[in-house]
Amino acid sequence: ANEVGLKIHLGMSMPSSDFRGGAHFTNKSEYFDMFNRLQISIALEIWEKFEDSTSSIVGIYTGLEENNLPGWVNNKDDLVKFYFEPFSSAIKEKLRSDVTVWSSPYAVLNTELHGFQHFVSAEEYASFWGDV
Repeated sequence: ANEVGLKIHLGMSMPSSDFRGGAHFTNKSEYFDMFNRLQISIALEIWEKFEDSTSSIVGIYTGLEENNLPGWVNNKDDLVKFYFEPFSSAIKEKLRSDVTVWSSPYAVLNTELHGFQHFVSAEEYASFWGDV
């Protein structure tokens, strides 16, 4: 990557379908904290293994894939407090302060699977990300 000027964005672990969004966790703060710690340990391990090449790493993708279903919006405070804030802080403190930590929010529009009543409105979803 360094030789050809390639810039790298690492993708952290993504939960399996069974655990995406913490469906099996009644305590979302516990889920987000567990996932935060897992992703930090993965990022640190990758960083250490490729120590000579870390200058080409410019970003870290969270891999949570938050969406416009109510579970994400309803757990905004725990998501910020137990995941986004500590994960971003750890990346910037333990790896490099100029590394961009980013997410890729998307809109679920599969009405066959989720039903229209389960979607958060565009306004509510925008407000959610404005708050986050």
